[in-house]
Amino acid sequence: MAYKILVVDDEEEMRNAVAQTLEFILKKNNVQIDEGENVAYLKEMMLNGEYNLTLTDNNMPDGNAMDALEELDRHSAIGGEKERRGGSKLPLIVMSERGGQDALDLAERVARLKNFDATYVRKPFGVRELTEALKHYGLVQ
Repeated sequence: MAYKILVVDDEEEMRNAVAQTLEFILKKNNVQIDEGENVAYLKEMMLNGEYNLTLTDNNMPDGNAMDALEELDRHSAIGGEKERRGGSKLPLIVMSERGGQDALDLAERVARLKNFDATYVRKPFGVRELTEALKHYGLVQ
């Protein structure tokens, strides 16, 4: 099975590392990864693409991804009016380097998204954490 994944992070090294790790875990020829570097790209691709999984950094130069995700959560193209396989929620991983109370606040905001099956991970993370997230979304056994 081929998977289509969106990776958005303003740090090119992080974007490349996440993409390469996904290719390794999911077998390179079974994954198409679209990469972007800002919130505007995230919004455009989420509204126009069909992804098996989206991974996005939260803090980027043109804004906060969480604000955009909350807006998208209310958008008819993401919400209940859009037909998805089995009415499923969109798989989403929100990444951030922030710790402490900022991380707790972000995790709570992620958990409140209604039309996303969303998870928060703290950067940097390893292959084990990414593999576990992929298992949660049914992308690996």
